[in-house]
Amino acid sequence: MDNIYQRLVKHFGTQEATAQAIKVDQSTVSGWCRELFKPNPSAAVRAERATDGEFSRRDLCPDFPWDETAA
Repeated sequence: MDNIYQRLVKHFGTQEATAQAIKVDQSTVSGWCRELFKPNPSAAVRAERATDGEFSRRDLCPDFPWDETAA
């Protein structure tokens, strides 16, 4: 079963295309896919925007206190 980061890569086609769309290195995307670490909040926001909301920042970066920063 694919994790959310692997599904994000499928959305863009390749890890390189994903990295370019979100403005991170390909090695960063690889780390997400292997679940070595999660995107930081700013990368999660860029991914949400680049996918027109198909992938939410909350799902991509679930440990960040999104509700607390909305004010």
